[in-house]
Amino acid sequence: MKKVKTKTKVIFRNFIQRLDNIMKYKNPFYRNIITGFIDLDNLLFGFKKGDLNIIASKPGIGKTLFALSIFSNITKNGTEALYISFEKEEIELMNDVVSIRSGVKKESLDSGYLVCGDYKKVIDIMSLIYDAETIHLKTFFNTNIQQLKNYIKEKIEKKKIKIVFIDYLTMILPMSAYINRADQFSEISSSLKSIAMEYKIPIVVLCPVSENIEVNSIEANSVKELSYFYNDADRIISLYEAKEGNLLFPDYIHIVADLVKNRHGQIGMVDFFFNYKENKVFLGTKE
Repeated sequence: MKKVKTKTKVIFRNFIQRLDNIMKYKNPFYRNIITGFIDLDNLLFGFKKGDLNIIASKPGIGKTLFALSIFSNITKNGTEALYISFEKEEIELMNDVVSIRSGVKKESLDSGYLVCGDYKKVIDIMSLIYDAETIHLKTFFNTNIQQLKNYIKEKIEKKKIKIVFIDYLTMILPMSAYINRADQFSEISSSLKSIAMEYKIPIVVLCPVSENIEVNSIEANSVKELSYFYNDADRIISLYEAKEGNLLFPDYIHIVADLVKNRHGQIGMVDFFFNYKENKVFLGTKE
């Protein structure tokens, strides 16, 4: 009983300290990691420690561009972040990050045809990235959840990682062989949530959904791919193209980020404009 009482006192002191700091700074984002997109942050209050966050969409909508844009904002603000991909090599991920940060078109970096001033922009951004050392990129193939956990643990201990992105969820292998796909993804989902809780970091995972299903707030928990992870996820953001289209900016696609589950509070939608050729994501209106 004495140990329980002592532990309770520690929890109580930590709670009071957190409340005092929130009241002192009048900042709802205190201790959370902000995305850099103010409307989204006002909805999420940033990514919280121990949370499992899912970004879901049909193929081709822009999950990776969206996640890498958030990742770039976070690292730009000085937070150590790890981006794990099962699709792209590290050099391709860096290519995307440099394009996002510099404003130089991805196709220009891919082709090597840089217009006047672009090369200097790239070098300047690379210098900032090199000096900051906040960006950590890793490619995995045929990797199970335990190997993933071991790697994340190592990076947290050595590099003080504060947030992890995983692209994408259905490529992670389970520890055991399952006949039932639901059991396979259930193990992965619960393991990712446990990792987030154990290491006190937010984890952001990308999840593709069937091409013939449009995710929305009404049917999110009934979508097959999302149903495997729905209970473990603290937040689920679905991305889809707005039905009314985009007449304001012809080169941009109007994408809705729909927060369909939020264990910590309100749900809602945020409008974005995506430009896939230029690797750009703008909030609400193009600024």
